[in-house]
Amino acid sequence: MNWKRTIASVKPVIQNNSPVYTDFIIRDNKIRTDKQISLIHEWCVYEAFEKLGWLITDYIPRKPALRINDENKHTFVSVILKSLSLTFNDRNKQLFNAMISMLTQKKSEDLGTFFYGTTHFHTVWEKLIDLAYGIPENEKREFFPSAEWRFIFSDTPKTNSLYPDTIMRLYEDSKVVYILDAKYYSFMRNKANVPAASDVSKQVIYGAYAAQNPSIDTVFNAFMMPYDFECDPYNLDTKGKEYAYIGYAMLVNSGRNKPYDKVLGILVDTKWLMEREGRVSKTKLAQFIRYHSIT
Repeated sequence: MNWKRTIASVKPVIQNNSPVYTDFIIRDNKIRTDKQISLIHEWCVYEAFEKLGWLITDYIPRKPALRINDENKHTFVSVILKSLSLTFNDRNKQLFNAMISMLTQKKSEDLGTFFYGTTHFHTVWEKLIDLAYGIPENEKREFFPSAEWRFIFSDTPKTNSLYPDTIMRLYEDSKVVYILDAKYYSFMRNKANVPAASDVSKQVIYGAYAAQNPSIDTVFNAFMMPYDFECDPYNLDTKGKEYAYIGYAMLVNSGRNKPYDKVLGILVDTKWLMEREGRVSKTKLAQFIRYHSIT
Protein backbone atom coordinates (compact mmCIF):
# COMPACT_ATOMS: atom_id res chain seq x y z
CA MET A 1 0.00 0.00 0.00
CA ASN A 2 1.20 3.48 -0.89
CA TRP A 3 0.22 5.43 2.25
CA LYS A 4 1.43 8.78 0.97
CA ARG A 5 -0.74 8.67 -2.14
CA THR A 6 -3.65 7.13 -0.23
CA ILE A 7 -3.72 9.99 2.30
CA ALA A 8 -3.41 12.57 -0.47
CA SER A 9 -6.08 11.08 -2.73
CA VAL A 10 -8.59 9.05 -0.71
CA LYS A 11 -11.19 10.63 1.57
CA PRO A 12 -11.28 8.73 4.89
CA VAL A 13 -14.24 7.83 7.04
CA ILE A 14 -14.11 9.45 10.49
CA GLN A 15 -14.78 7.08 13.37
CA ASN A 16 -14.20 8.08 16.99
CA ASN A 17 -12.48 11.21 15.78
CA SER A 18 -9.93 9.11 13.80
CA PRO A 19 -9.64 8.68 10.04
CA VAL A 20 -10.32 5.18 8.69
CA TYR A 21 -9.36 4.39 5.09
CA THR A 22 -11.62 1.88 3.39
CA ASP A 23 -9.83 2.16 0.06
CA PHE A 24 -6.15 2.21 -0.70
CA ILE A 25 -3.76 3.08 -3.50
CA ILE A 26 -1.40 0.13 -4.07
CA ARG A 27 2.09 0.18 -5.51
CA ASP A 28 2.26 -2.05 -8.56
CA ASN A 29 6.06 -1.92 -9.03
CA LYS A 30 6.57 -5.19 -7.14
CA ILE A 31 3.88 -6.92 -9.18
CA ARG A 32 5.42 -5.68 -12.43
CA THR A 33 8.89 -6.79 -11.34
CA ASP A 34 7.67 -10.23 -10.35
CA LYS A 35 6.01 -10.58 -13.74
CA GLN A 36 9.23 -9.62 -15.51
CA ILE A 37 11.24 -12.06 -13.39
CA SER A 38 8.77 -14.83 -14.28
CA LEU A 39 9.06 -14.08 -17.98
CA ILE A 40 12.88 -14.00 -17.82
CA HIS A 41 12.85 -17.26 -15.88
CA GLU A 42 10.58 -18.79 -18.51
CA TRP A 43 13.10 -17.79 -21.18
CA CYS A 44 16.00 -19.26 -19.17
CA VAL A 45 14.18 -22.56 -18.64
CA TYR A 46 13.37 -22.87 -22.34
CA GLU A 47 16.93 -21.97 -23.31
CA ALA A 48 18.37 -24.56 -20.93
CA PHE A 49 16.04 -27.34 -22.09
CA GLU A 50 16.56 -26.54 -25.77
CA LYS A 51 20.36 -26.53 -25.52
CA LEU A 52 21.10 -29.17 -22.86
CA GLY A 53 17.79 -30.86 -22.09
CA TRP A 54 18.61 -33.76 -24.43
CA LEU A 55 21.08 -34.95 -21.78
CA ILE A 56 18.20 -35.53 -19.37
CA THR A 57 14.86 -35.69 -21.18
CA ASP A 58 13.15 -35.14 -24.52
CA TYR A 59 10.70 -32.70 -22.92
CA ILE A 60 10.70 -29.16 -24.30
CA PRO A 61 8.80 -26.45 -22.37
CA ARG A 62 6.60 -23.92 -24.15
CA LYS A 63 8.30 -21.12 -26.05
CA PRO A 64 8.86 -17.98 -23.94
CA ALA A 65 6.98 -14.76 -24.57
CA LEU A 66 10.20 -12.76 -24.29
CA ARG A 67 12.74 -12.47 -27.07
CA ILE A 68 16.10 -11.70 -25.54
CA ASN A 69 19.06 -10.59 -27.62
CA ASP A 70 22.27 -8.57 -27.29
CA GLU A 71 20.37 -5.29 -27.56
CA ASN A 72 17.87 -5.77 -24.74
CA LYS A 73 19.51 -8.29 -22.41
CA HIS A 74 21.09 -5.53 -20.30
CA THR A 75 17.62 -4.29 -19.36
CA PHE A 76 16.61 -7.71 -18.09
CA VAL A 77 19.90 -8.16 -16.24
CA SER A 78 19.27 -4.90 -14.38
CA VAL A 79 15.80 -6.15 -13.34
CA ILE A 80 17.30 -9.30 -11.84
CA LEU A 81 20.17 -7.42 -10.20
CA LYS A 82 17.69 -5.13 -8.46
CA SER A 83 15.69 -8.10 -7.16
CA LEU A 84 18.91 -9.85 -6.14
CA SER A 85 19.91 -6.88 -3.99
CA LEU A 86 16.57 -7.02 -2.15
CA THR A 87 16.36 -10.76 -1.42
CA PHE A 88 17.78 -12.60 1.58
CA ASN A 89 16.63 -16.03 0.47
CA ASP A 90 19.67 -18.17 -0.46
CA ARG A 91 17.70 -20.23 -2.96
CA ASN A 92 16.44 -17.11 -4.73
CA LYS A 93 19.97 -15.69 -4.76
CA GLN A 94 21.24 -18.85 -6.42
CA LEU A 95 18.43 -18.76 -8.98
CA PHE A 96 18.93 -15.06 -9.78
CA ASN A 97 22.69 -15.54 -10.21
CA ALA A 98 22.09 -18.48 -12.56
CA MET A 99 19.68 -16.38 -14.62
CA ILE A 100 22.20 -13.55 -14.82
CA SER A 101 24.85 -16.03 -16.01
CA MET A 102 22.58 -17.22 -18.81
CA LEU A 103 21.70 -13.69 -19.87
CA THR A 104 25.26 -12.37 -19.85
CA GLN A 105 26.53 -15.32 -21.90
CA LYS A 106 23.72 -15.11 -24.43
CA LYS A 107 24.85 -14.30 -27.95
CA SER A 108 22.77 -12.92 -30.75
CA GLU A 109 19.92 -15.23 -31.74
CA ASP A 110 20.62 -14.38 -35.37
CA LEU A 111 23.61 -16.76 -35.36
CA GLY A 112 21.23 -19.69 -35.63
CA THR A 113 23.84 -22.18 -34.38
CA PHE A 114 24.68 -23.41 -30.91
CA PHE A 115 28.13 -24.78 -30.17
CA TYR A 116 29.21 -27.16 -27.41
CA GLY A 117 32.76 -26.83 -26.17
CA THR A 118 35.15 -27.26 -23.27
CA THR A 119 38.31 -25.61 -22.00
CA HIS A 120 39.43 -28.94 -20.52
CA PHE A 121 39.75 -31.09 -23.63
CA HIS A 122 42.74 -32.95 -22.14
CA THR A 123 40.31 -34.91 -19.94
CA VAL A 124 38.12 -35.63 -22.98
CA TRP A 125 41.20 -36.87 -24.85
CA GLU A 126 42.16 -39.21 -21.99
CA LYS A 127 38.63 -40.65 -21.82
CA LEU A 128 38.46 -41.00 -25.61
CA ILE A 129 41.71 -42.99 -25.78
CA ASP A 130 40.61 -45.19 -22.88
CA LEU A 131 37.18 -45.76 -24.45
CA ALA A 132 38.68 -46.72 -27.80
CA TYR A 133 41.54 -48.94 -26.68
CA GLY A 134 41.29 -49.68 -22.98
CA ILE A 135 40.24 -52.72 -20.98
CA PRO A 136 37.52 -52.41 -18.30
CA GLU A 137 38.44 -50.62 -15.06
CA ASN A 138 38.18 -53.74 -12.92
CA GLU A 139 40.71 -55.52 -15.16
CA LYS A 140 43.02 -52.52 -15.22
CA ARG A 141 43.57 -52.56 -11.45
CA GLU A 142 46.08 -55.39 -11.60
CA PHE A 143 48.43 -53.05 -13.48
CA PHE A 144 48.45 -50.30 -10.79
CA PRO A 145 51.92 -50.18 -9.15
CA SER A 146 51.64 -49.17 -5.50
CA ALA A 147 53.85 -47.63 -2.83
CA GLU A 148 53.49 -47.77 0.95
CA TRP A 149 54.20 -45.33 3.73
CA ARG A 150 55.16 -47.13 6.95
CA PHE A 151 54.94 -44.76 9.91
CA ILE A 152 56.89 -44.93 13.17
CA PHE A 153 53.75 -43.93 15.07
CA SER A 154 51.36 -46.44 13.48
CA ASP A 155 51.23 -50.11 12.56
CA THR A 156 48.91 -49.39 9.63
CA PRO A 157 50.70 -48.52 6.37
CA LYS A 158 49.23 -46.01 3.92
CA THR A 159 49.12 -47.18 0.31
CA ASN A 160 49.16 -45.00 -2.81
CA SER A 161 48.91 -46.24 -6.37
CA LEU A 162 49.93 -45.00 -9.81
CA TYR A 163 47.15 -45.16 -12.37
CA PRO A 164 48.06 -45.65 -16.04
CA ASP A 165 45.67 -43.94 -18.44
CA THR A 166 44.90 -46.91 -20.67
CA ILE A 167 45.79 -50.61 -20.76
CA MET A 168 45.18 -52.31 -24.10
CA ARG A 169 45.05 -56.09 -24.52
CA LEU A 170 43.93 -58.25 -27.41
CA TYR A 171 41.96 -61.31 -26.42
CA GLU A 172 43.60 -63.31 -29.20
CA ASP A 173 47.02 -62.35 -27.79
CA SER A 174 46.34 -61.74 -24.10
CA LYS A 175 49.96 -62.26 -23.01
CA VAL A 176 50.94 -58.92 -24.60
CA VAL A 177 50.06 -55.62 -22.89
CA TYR A 178 50.12 -52.13 -24.42
CA ILE A 179 50.32 -49.26 -21.91
CA LEU A 180 48.99 -46.07 -23.49
CA ASP A 181 49.36 -42.60 -22.00
CA ALA A 182 47.01 -40.02 -23.54
CA LYS A 183 48.89 -36.73 -23.79
CA TYR A 184 47.09 -33.63 -25.00
CA TYR A 185 50.15 -31.97 -26.56
CA SER A 186 50.14 -29.86 -29.69
CA PHE A 187 52.91 -31.51 -31.68
CA MET A 188 55.37 -29.15 -33.34
CA ARG A 189 58.16 -30.56 -35.46
CA ASN A 190 60.95 -28.19 -34.39
CA LYS A 191 59.96 -27.60 -30.77
CA ALA A 192 60.23 -29.85 -27.72
CA ASN A 193 56.50 -29.84 -27.01
CA VAL A 194 56.53 -33.49 -25.96
CA PRO A 195 56.03 -35.43 -22.71
CA ALA A 196 58.64 -34.71 -20.04
CA ALA A 197 61.19 -37.07 -18.48
CA SER A 198 58.87 -37.58 -15.50
CA ASP A 199 56.18 -38.87 -17.88
CA VAL A 200 58.67 -41.23 -19.52
CA SER A 201 59.81 -42.47 -16.10
CA LYS A 202 56.23 -43.25 -15.04
CA GLN A 203 55.59 -45.21 -18.23
CA VAL A 204 58.71 -47.29 -17.64
CA ILE A 205 57.56 -48.00 -14.07
CA TYR A 206 54.17 -49.10 -15.39
CA GLY A 207 55.89 -51.37 -17.90
CA ALA A 208 58.26 -52.92 -15.36
CA TYR A 209 55.39 -53.61 -12.99
CA ALA A 210 53.23 -55.19 -15.70
CA ALA A 211 56.16 -57.35 -16.86
CA GLN A 212 56.32 -58.96 -13.40
CA ASN A 213 52.87 -60.44 -13.95
CA PRO A 214 53.39 -64.15 -14.72
CA SER A 215 50.53 -64.10 -17.26
CA ILE A 216 52.29 -61.37 -19.33
CA ASP A 217 55.10 -62.07 -21.81
CA THR A 218 55.67 -58.67 -23.44
CA VAL A 219 54.85 -55.05 -22.57
CA PHE A 220 54.87 -52.11 -24.99
CA ASN A 221 54.67 -48.42 -24.13
CA ALA A 222 53.32 -45.44 -26.11
CA PHE A 223 52.27 -41.82 -25.76
CA MET A 224 49.07 -41.05 -27.72
CA MET A 225 48.84 -37.44 -28.90
CA PRO A 226 46.25 -35.64 -31.08
CA TYR A 227 47.04 -34.35 -34.57
CA ASP A 228 45.14 -32.85 -37.51
CA PHE A 229 45.75 -35.44 -40.24
CA GLU A 230 43.67 -33.58 -42.82
CA CYS A 231 45.60 -30.34 -42.48
CA ASP A 232 48.95 -32.06 -41.67
CA PRO A 233 50.79 -28.79 -40.89
CA TYR A 234 54.19 -30.52 -40.53
CA ASN A 235 54.05 -32.69 -43.67
CA LEU A 236 54.13 -36.04 -41.90
CA ASP A 237 52.56 -37.88 -44.85
CA THR A 238 49.34 -38.66 -42.98
CA LYS A 239 46.98 -38.87 -45.95
CA GLY A 240 44.72 -41.90 -45.64
CA LYS A 241 46.31 -42.92 -42.34
CA GLU A 242 45.07 -43.07 -38.76
CA TYR A 243 48.38 -42.98 -36.88
CA ALA A 244 51.74 -41.29 -37.33
CA TYR A 245 55.01 -42.25 -35.65
CA ILE A 246 57.27 -39.38 -34.53
CA GLY A 247 59.97 -41.20 -32.56
CA TYR A 248 60.45 -42.59 -29.08
CA ALA A 249 61.70 -41.61 -25.62
CA MET A 250 64.02 -43.55 -23.30
CA LEU A 251 65.60 -42.88 -19.93
CA VAL A 252 69.25 -41.93 -20.52
CA ASN A 253 71.89 -44.36 -19.22
CA SER A 254 69.30 -46.64 -17.67
CA GLY A 255 71.22 -49.72 -18.74
CA ARG A 256 67.98 -51.44 -19.70
CA ASN A 257 66.70 -52.67 -23.02
CA LYS A 258 63.22 -54.06 -22.49
CA PRO A 259 60.45 -53.31 -25.00
CA TYR A 260 58.65 -51.12 -22.45
CA ASP A 261 61.78 -48.97 -21.91
CA LYS A 262 61.12 -47.44 -25.33
CA VAL A 263 58.04 -45.19 -25.12
CA LEU A 264 56.77 -44.50 -28.63
CA GLY A 265 55.38 -41.13 -29.69
CA ILE A 266 52.22 -41.74 -31.72
CA LEU A 267 49.97 -39.10 -33.25
CA VAL A 268 46.31 -39.97 -33.68
CA ASP A 269 43.93 -38.42 -36.20
CA THR A 270 41.73 -36.55 -33.72
CA LYS A 271 38.75 -36.05 -36.00
CA TRP A 272 38.84 -39.70 -37.13
CA LEU A 273 38.85 -40.97 -33.53
CA MET A 274 36.05 -38.65 -32.38
CA GLU A 275 33.82 -39.50 -35.34
CA ARG A 276 34.06 -43.20 -34.51
CA GLU A 277 33.17 -42.65 -30.85
CA GLY A 278 35.70 -45.22 -29.71
CA ARG A 279 34.72 -47.93 -32.22
CA VAL A 280 38.15 -48.66 -33.70
CA SER A 281 40.38 -51.65 -34.41
CA LYS A 282 42.75 -52.34 -31.51
CA THR A 283 44.57 -54.85 -33.69
CA LYS A 284 45.67 -52.14 -36.15
CA LEU A 285 47.13 -50.02 -33.35
CA ALA A 286 48.83 -53.07 -31.82
CA GLN A 287 50.47 -53.89 -35.18
CA PHE A 288 51.53 -50.26 -35.58
CA ILE A 289 53.15 -50.21 -32.11
CA ARG A 290 54.91 -53.56 -32.54
CA TYR A 291 56.30 -52.58 -35.94
CA HIS A 292 57.82 -49.32 -34.68
CA SER A 293 59.06 -50.87 -31.44
CA ILE A 294 61.36 -53.27 -33.26
CA THR A 295 62.56 -50.92 -36.04
